[in-house]
Amino acid sequence: MTTLNIAEKRDAAKSMAQALSPQFTEKTGYIQGSNNLMFTWAQGHLVEIKSPEEMNKEWKEWAWDTLPMIPENLQLTPKPTG
Repeated sequence: MTTLNIAEKRDAAKSMAQALSPQFTEKTGYIQGSNNLMFTWAQGHLVEIKSPEEMNKEWKEWAWDTLPMIPENLQLTPKPTG
């Protein structure tokens, strides 16, 4: 079975391939490793942290009473394309 590794950018995918695959071949849009590893990349970040108001409706309007704004966990959302 082949394992697909997705990196943020092409140079990061190449660095991953160099570290994880003894021999690899660069193809158009991906890098094929010699040990059932395949590497590809996006054009930058795929996700971003949600805005404060998306995580907690009370954080929509900034106020001293809502500080500090510390979420229980950071929530991610797909980054818009275009």
